Amino acid sequence: MTTEAIQNPTIEAAVLGACMLRETAADLCCESMVTTAHFTNKTNAKVWETIKGLIADGVTPDLATVSQAGIDLNVLSAMVDKCMTVAHVQHYIDILNSLFMRRECIRTAHEILAVAIDDDNGENVRSLAEHSFATLAKERVKSEQAADVIAKQMEQWKLAQTTKVMGLTTGNASLDNYFGGLLPGALYIFSGEPGAGKTTLARNVCEHLAKNGEPVGVASLEQTAEFFWGSVVATRARQSLFRLNQGSDQVDWRAMERAEAEVKEWPILVDDRQQTLTSLTSWARRMVGKHGCKLLVLDYLQRITPEEKYDSDERRISECSMSITALAKTLKVAIICISSLSREGKLRGSGQLDYDAWAHIKLTKGDMAGNDVLIDVHYEKQRTGPSCDSEQWRILGDRQQVVCQSEDYR
Repeated sequence: MTTEAIQNPTIEAAVLGACMLRETAADLCCESMVTTAHFTNKTNAKVWETIKGLIADGVTPDLATVSQAGIDLNVLSAMVDKCMTVAHVQHYIDILNSLFMRRECIRTAHEILAVAIDDDNGENVRSLAEHSFATLAKERVKSEQAADVIAKQMEQWKLAQTTKVMGLTTGNASLDNYFGGLLPGALYIFSGEPGAGKTTLARNVCEHLAKNGEPVGVASLEQTAEFFWGSVVATRARQSLFRLNQGSDQVDWRAMERAEAEVKEWPILVDDRQQTLTSLTSWARRMVGKHGCKLLVLDYLQRITPEEKYDSDERRISECSMSITALAKTLKVAIICISSLSREGKLRGSGQLDYDAWAHIKLTKGDMAGNDVLIDVHYEKQRTGPSCDSEQWRILGDRQQVVCQSEDYR
């Protein structure tokens, strides 16, 4: 079947007629994300473009104003006649959306079929198919009254009175207190120099959530899945990674085995493959849709593989930042991105990261305190909070865990 068989110019004309009869019908089309591609008839598409332009200019789209764009008044009058009643416009729009989605599915399937025939790599074809159909999932945009939206937010704030955080708890008292937990739809940047504990901190947050049954997705572009999981086990067993890597006899293997038995049941889903923006989007949708993850962690952002050539590293990372921010908002999950720093101590590659982040903390490596490392924590940005002085935390060297100095870290 071709896409030509899935068209209904009469419905298209009825929608346009409704828009010219009542401005609220045109607003409803815009809220339902009707695009020019929804109209298969060239004249219908031109009329919709004209209506959108008039709305953008603050002009009411009716027979007179639309005809001034050079479209035959008889054609426009026929469209109005096809709209039996404006009260049915939502039904017409639903049909228009359904026809459009069916055509898009057929077009996408044909594209994938062509690739599947020519590409010897089945994984490439699977990944393309998964991403292509995932991006066709179109959210229904429903208008909500301000009272309903406000009521939802008020309920969340009231709940926070009991839980003391509005978002996901991190297991770190300072972060929870300052951020109010990790909020859905927000991007958090953990940055720092090598050895400052940014990746360890992010992993500790994953451990805390998973221990309490909350699924977490981790795209580990720097560490292997084996090393990530090994670190989780070692932290739970309170054993030194340094000694484990040395093959030291000073390792409590019974503690390690107990920790292994417990940790292997934790819902942390680690993917250590290289990722492009396309594959990362596909992975994120799968983590949220299939596994119910409320937090995604990317370690680290600058290692995303580019899919095209960029004239600068800054432009490449800017695109990554904007795409990941949009992903967090679309999927309504919190995303933690680990970011490296430039030699000047700024986020490497782009100021866009600072702009997009809901919150940004920077860790700076300090002095040694026995086997532990003291780190200075700088709250660089917090969209909804006051400025905050730097704090000093500690990385427990014997078990790779970041703790606040105020906590009983022994």
